[in-house]
Amino acid sequence: MQRQAGLILALSAQAEYLFLDEAFDGLDEAMRRLVRSMLHYYAKNKGAALLVSSHNLQELEDIADSVGMLNEGRLVFNGAVSEMKGGRQTCRFVLPDDWEEGRLQEALGAELVEKNPPGYLCILKASRAEAEKKLEAVRAEQIRIRPVRLEEFFRRERKERDVDWEKIFG
Repeated sequence: MQRQAGLILALSAQAEYLFLDEAFDGLDEAMRRLVRSMLHYYAKNKGAALLVSSHNLQELEDIADSVGMLNEGRLVFNGAVSEMKGGRQTCRFVLPDDWEEGRLQEALGAELVEKNPPGYLCILKASRAEAEKKLEAVRAEQIRIRPVRLEEFFRRERKERDVDWEKIFG
């Protein structure tokens, strides 16, 4: 309720700039849609700038024109969401048994390759047709291609370290 009251106060003061930290946390889906719609209307019709910080990347993708991504205190990306997506495709596929996994990233020219049982997930900077050709060249099967999402782009930028869960929980 405090979060909602603060937002109402900022909107009633017709603030030029709104700084929102985890603005949608604790809201049910109907209220999230209402707040998104209200913020979109406010920004468009009042010429206001919104700065939204969030760990919910899907939510940001739905409302943001541009994004900045921090990793370990450094700005690793700053630009338009359309630039981030810019012809990138997320591809899921399975490889034939005789394919050497270690050569996959280089062979595809992929920005990210992750083992994703039963196959792989990769991000290609390519059109859908170009991605299909690259995957056909490595004899990929069960191919699914779609535009990249903000969360996947973040994982690419973050380059998460592999964790040996067996060592931790073994």
